[in-house]
Amino acid sequence: MFSTGDYIDSLSISGIVTEAFTKEPVENVAVMLYSNLEDSIPLTSPPYYFDRTDENGEYIISNLKQGTYRLFALEDQNQNYYYDQPSERIGFVYPFINLNPDTNYRVNVPIFLEDNKTQFISKTIAAPYGFLTIVMNKPFENLSFRIYGRDPEHGKYIYKLWPGKDTLQFWFPDYEEEFILEINDVNNFSDSVDVKIVPVYSIEDEMPAFSIKSNVKNKMDLNTGLVLEVLHPITQWDPTLIKLLEDSVEAEINPYFTDSTKTTIRIDYPWHETRKYNLMIGLGAMIDMYGLKNDLYELKFGAQDENYYGAVNFEINLPEKEWPYIIEMFDPSGKTLSKRQFYKSGTIRYPQLPPGKYGFRIIEDINENGRWDPGNYQRGTPPEQIYYLKELVEVRSNWELEQTWNISEY
Repeated sequence: MFSTGDYIDSLSISGIVTEAFTKEPVENVAVMLYSNLEDSIPLTSPPYYFDRTDENGEYIISNLKQGTYRLFALEDQNQNYYYDQPSERIGFVYPFINLNPDTNYRVNVPIFLEDNKTQFISKTIAAPYGFLTIVMNKPFENLSFRIYGRDPEHGKYIYKLWPGKDTLQFWFPDYEEEFILEINDVNNFSDSVDVKIVPVYSIEDEMPAFSIKSNVKNKMDLNTGLVLEVLHPITQWDPTLIKLLEDSVEAEINPYFTDSTKTTIRIDYPWHETRKYNLMIGLGAMIDMYGLKNDLYELKFGAQDENYYGAVNFEINLPEKEWPYIIEMFDPSGKTLSKRQFYKSGTIRYPQLPPGKYGFRIIEDINENGRWDPGNYQRGTPPEQIYYLKELVEVRSNWELEQTWNISEY
């Protein structure tokens, strides 16, 4: 601990600095105290007292005088004790800390990267065959766009905003053309891209063949739909040419598109572990926007055994709030596997989980946008609270776990 002032006293403050989302301790973070209580002080002046966290995220600032302080934690990348880098993680206690005689204070501080980055187009990919991808540095909130200078005689285009809302894709008809694409969003964001479409006849390579990919690996998971993905949007199709045989007997199915661009087909069916399946798609069952037709397609597979799966059932106890909670399941690498919203204590079930290890976390979705959000210093908004189950859950085949999760304990 260091003091840049002349006062020595007996008060102290200590705690742990953690990453707000992962809850992991963070080393070498400057925890700073200011007697000047202005909001802008961490941006304009060095601290009056400070300490740096150790390898366990611990800090302690001792010999403090009685008074009111602003506490600010900073991942001080340029070592100048000012918050002046947008890539620096920060944390704070809002609004102030009041230190009284003969009292030691324990204050844990989550740090985060503020979500106040200026929105911009980070990447533009203009591939052949009329395919255009726009990648943003942050998700859209309310996307709109306009196209200037494009000949309407060249036909309709198709676009898709991916679920993460930071990637926008277009498919344009096979014409050589140049135009301007203007993209708009909230907070007066507006940017434009000069687009040049290269037609098939002007390049050496031919149009990629009509391809079909499925989500089937070795066996189809029970209670999971069969998903087929194609490269280009489908403009014509005959679903009667898509047939499913169950033990050589034709089954009744209803294939349907899951997206507006018609690049993903889903078939829902009650798969049975003892049956064998054969999906057959007839020649020309699908025609894409470039006139390409599918070849004969055949996919043989079985269904997973019922006893292969395990299950996890949580009895969750938590305070009822004005806003919803989100529970997320993730794999050991941190990849989110599922999420669902709920509002109060109760039972949440995860049936038919493949064997493996799973983590679980609960987020207080204060702004009700369906995801975790970091804080914002200028608005005095802390990061949304997040609670982790202490250990990964190991799911075994033909096994069911019942577990009580009391949020107040975490």
